[in-house]
Amino acid sequence: MLSSTPSWILVLDTSRPEAQVMLLKDNQIIGERHWENTRALGRQLLAQIDSLLREHQLVLSDLQRIAVVRGPGHYSAVRVGVVTATMLAYAQGVPLLALTSQDQTLLLQQVVTAEPVDHVQPVYKPYRS
Repeated sequence: MLSSTPSWILVLDTSRPEAQVMLLKDNQIIGERHWENTRALGRQLLAQIDSLLREHQLVLSDLQRIAVVRGPGHYSAVRVGVVTATMLAYAQGVPLLALTSQDQTLLLQQVVTAEPVDHVQPVYKPYRS
């Protein structure tokens, strides 16, 4: 018998100049937030997640999976996303997914096919002076 409970997935992408959080219901995007990826990312990310969940009358415990784009991206930005996703997944006891694509269509395919991981190995862009 199939479950009628929706599958809620939170996706974090802090690897690009525009940070993004997406909320998926049964693998369809139902909400998202985009903002400039600045030095304030560490303070903004949890607030954006909270706002997105509240908009859809959800709390963290409603999530079945948490996914994060592991890069490539700048060291601090990727690290903030990976650490936040890992912390939330462990705290909620839900699977953590590591994604590699920055193309939204491919990203959604990865959410469906990705196997849960114990940890995420970030991918950083080379530093250029």
